[in-house]
Amino acid sequence: TRLVLEAFRTASTERQVGMALGPIPESAVQAFGDRLGLAEATMTVLRPAVRACDDAYLRWAEKRRKRAQGKSGEGSR
Repeated sequence: TRLVLEAFRTASTERQVGMALGPIPESAVQAFGDRLGLAEATMTVLRPAVRACDDAYLRWAEKRRKRAQGKSGEGSR
């Protein structure tokens, strides 16, 4: 789990940010594995684990954004 969290944290700096957060690019996860010299067998487990973390993070971030957006619009009605 430590490796997954480190990969998630490191690779998340490569995501696109605009109106909403974009997903972590697969290439960023691969680059993380390449830097550490991880075997393909390890990467086969790491890629979907990081994707699952990222999916959960993106859902959380979207809920947070919508809550903040709702709060900022409450007084303007």
